[in-house]
Amino acid sequence: MNTNNNLYTVIYTTLIVVVVAALLAFVSQSLKGKQEANEKADTISQMLTAAQFGTKAEFQKIGNAAVLAKYAEEIGQAFTVNVSGEKVQDLDLTKVYSPKELKRQNYNIKGGANKTGEPEIPVFVFKNGKTVVPIYGAGLWGPVWGYIAFEKDLKTIAGAYFDHESETAGLGAKIKDDPAFQAEFVGEKPAFSEANVFDIVKGGSPKEGDAEIMDNKIDAITGATMTSNGLDAAIDTWLGAYAKYFTGAAPACEKACCQEGGEGECEGEKDCENKEKETILNPIFKGNPITVLVLGICSSLAVTVTMKGALVMALSVIVVTGISSLILSLLRNTIPGRVRIIVQLVVVAMMVILVDQILKSFEATYAIDKQLSVYIGLIITNCIVMGRIEAFALGNKPWPSFLDGVANGAGYGMILLVVAFFRELLGSGTLFGIDILNRFGYVPNNLVILPPFALILLGCIVWVQRSIQKDLQEK
Repeated sequence: MNTNNNLYTVIYTTLIVVVVAALLAFVSQSLKGKQEANEKADTISQMLTAAQFGTKAEFQKIGNAAVLAKYAEEIGQAFTVNVSGEKVQDLDLTKVYSPKELKRQNYNIKGGANKTGEPEIPVFVFKNGKTVVPIYGAGLWGPVWGYIAFEKDLKTIAGAYFDHESETAGLGAKIKDDPAFQAEFVGEKPAFSEANVFDIVKGGSPKEGDAEIMDNKIDAITGATMTSNGLDAAIDTWLGAYAKYFTGAAPACEKACCQEGGEGECEGEKDCENKEKETILNPIFKGNPITVLVLGICSSLAVTVTMKGALVMALSVIVVTGISSLILSLLRNTIPGRVRIIVQLVVVAMMVILVDQILKSFEATYAIDKQLSVYIGLIITNCIVMGRIEAFALGNKPWPSFLDGVANGAGYGMILLVVAFFRELLGSGTLFGIDILNRFGYVPNNLVILPPFALILLGCIVWVQRSIQKDLQEK
C-alpha cells in the first residue's frame, strides 16, 4: 500500500479529523451537564464567600449539593438593572452568571464592536441584607472576575472574592489565593459619585497615626502591578455601571435589601522482561525527561505550588503520553509521511482535550483544573509527549510504546511531586492542603511559592542525581 499517494493522504487525513471530531463532540456533549453543574456551584461558592457566609475552602469541602442548598437557604431576591439603576427584570433564584456571561455584559458596559445590546447586570440580595454584585475584566494573562458584597447601607463593602484564569502563581494569583488581600476590601466605601470609583494602588489607604482611613483605596499586590491594574479597572467599570443603582437615583434601589530504536523481537522471555524493565525504569531515573533531558521545565515551574496541582498534572501527562503513544504506534504503518507530524498533533490534542473535559466534570478535580488553568491545554506543546512519539512510538510495537509513554510521564510527574512537596510544605506549611507546620507556629515563606525557587530546587535535584550517577557528568 502506497501511503504517500495524494488521494490516500487526503482520505486518511479526512478520516482522522472526522473520527477525532466525532469523539470529542460526543464527550463534550456527554460531560456538558456535569461541567455546567460544577461551574454553577463554583460561582455560587464565590458569591457566598464574598457575602461572608464562609470561606471558599469550606465550601469546596462540603460539596456541590451542600453549596446549592446553602445558597437556596440564604438568597432573598435576584434581578437585573441597567446603567441608569432601573430594575429590568427579576431573575430565577437558581440563576447565576458564569464568567462567559459576565464577559458578554462587560462588552455591553464598555461598548464598541463587541457590544450585543444594552447592559443588564445582575444584583443578588441575600436575606441577611447583604447585596452581591459581580465584576469582570482583563488581568495580565487572561480574564479576572469576582464578586463584591455590600452591607445594608449599599455604601460599605462587606466582603469580596476574586478569581482568574491564568495569572502568575505567587503574584497576580494572589487576588484569589490570598485571603489577606480580599480582606482589605472589607469596610471600604467606593466613591460612586466619582469617575474613579475604587483604587488599588501602592500604599493603599492613607493613615492617621496607626489607624487606616476607610475610603475607596486598598494596597496593590507587590510584584503584580499589571494584575492589580486590571482588577482595579474591572472594579471601576462594573461599580461605575452600578453607581446609579447604589446611590438611589432609580427605583430599583428602593427594592434593595439588598500531554528507539527499531522494531525488533526480543530473544527469549528473559530478554523481553529485561527490555520492558529498562523501558519502564530508564525514564524515571537514569533518563529522566526533566533532570537529564531537560524537557518540560516550564510547566514544572508553574504547576508545583501545591501537591494537588502537581499530582493532577502528573497524572494528566501520564495518560496523554501513554495513550497517545499507544494509538500512534497502532497507526504507525498507515500514516502518510507528509502529514506525520499533523497526525501526531491531532491525536495528542484529542487526548489533551479529553483529559481537560474529564477534569472539569468531577467535583473533586474541578477546582484543581481551574488552578492549573492553561497548563493542561499546553501539554500538547510539552516536548516529552511529541519527543517520545517521534523517537519511540513510531518505531516500536504498541505495548512497549505504551510503557514508554507511561514511564516518561511518570518520570516527569515524580520530579513535579518532589518539587511541589518542598514548595507547598515550606511555602504554605501544608501538604495536599492539610496543615503540617503551621500548627507549630511555622511562618510560611512566600519566596518558596515563586517560580525562581522551583528552578533552584530543580537545580539541586539535578546536582544530587549527577553526584550519584557519575556517567551523567559532563567530561
